[in-house]
Amino acid sequence: MLRSGTVIRLHELQASGKSIRESTRETGYSRNTIRKYLRADGIPEPRSRKKRVSKLDPFKSLLDQCLEKGIFNCEVLLRLLYYDHQGLCEAPSASKACTCGATL
Repeated sequence: MLRSGTVIRLHELQASGKSIRESTRETGYSRNTIRKYLRADGIPEPRSRKKRVSKLDPFKSLLDQCLEKGIFNCEVLLRLLYYDHQGLCEAPSASKACTCGATL
């Protein structure tokens, strides 16, 4: 997404008779980017994106509780997640993964 000053400069270059390729050389932006901004009536709005699902979404309430208690250490939080996960997992170590096959 280009800033408004850059878009205005692109329109000024076009008004002065510069081709898209010449504008590309001067600004360093790709031809397709320059073409997109010159064809748009104003500054194009960014496209909306879908919210991505996180692996930690099922554990959000537990993590929020820990953060409210003042537990911010990543290793402690990870250990708590392994213990909380169905109560079946062993504590993680550097050499082994969760015994139930959970991917955190």
